[in-house]
Amino acid sequence: MKKCIYVLDLIINLDIKLVMKKIFNLSLFLILSLFIISCTGNELGKELGNEKEFTNDLTLKEEIPSRLLPLDYISFVENPVHGLNQTIESGDYSFQLQYKPFDYVIAKSENTPILRKKFVKNERNELGNLQYYTFKIKTNTGESDILKDGVKDEEQFGGRISYFSFQMQADLAIVEGNDTLPCVLYHMERTYGVAPYCTFVLGFEKNTQRGKNKDKKFLFNDRIFNSGIIDFKIKGRDIDQLPTLIVE
Repeated sequence: MKKCIYVLDLIINLDIKLVMKKIFNLSLFLILSLFIISCTGNELGKELGNEKEFTNDLTLKEEIPSRLLPLDYISFVENPVHGLNQTIESGDYSFQLQYKPFDYVIAKSENTPILRKKFVKNERNELGNLQYYTFKIKTNTGESDILKDGVKDEEQFGGRISYFSFQMQADLAIVEGNDTLPCVLYHMERTYGVAPYCTFVLGFEKNTQRGKNKDKKFLFNDRIFNSGIIDFKIKGRDIDQLPTLIVE
């Protein structure tokens, strides 16, 4: 009887040892698995971080072409990515500014794939000592004619036409460094209800200082749509980095 009990105890102890060994092995397996997953996660995180950084580097180091044909030059200047075409949203209205270097003005007016060198030279001289912009004000209220947007009567409508046609010129300025440059060329293009915006062709005095272009602040004091001072900033480096227009 004692022998049977001894054998039974031996079996039980053996089973317990086997169970404990299995538990130990399982725990060790789980610890190693967690360690491997952790290391893999860290490496993956590093790879994702590097990829994001690489993408950002590509964006920052995007190469700007040194020379462009006329139609490509127009597309380049009008692309907001390059900083010369900007839009500000204020309430129910959008204000859009396009800076227009001389070669853009020439290429845009001709709108042809090829420009002659002599022609471009003459046109540059004709443009004189001004800097040119196109300024657009658009209503997003659903009104088809911005001149009628929020207008209560014919008298108010007439006053708005008068303001946009003439008086608004005094509410525009360019600031470069310590110089405030007035608007000396002003023309409003009406759409007569065909489109919900007005376009203004503008020319300002040009800063006569040589060297790299300075940052330019375009200021518009909005007296009609209660948007206050609309302030655009054209960076001098974006102008300096413009490609050369290819001419023949």
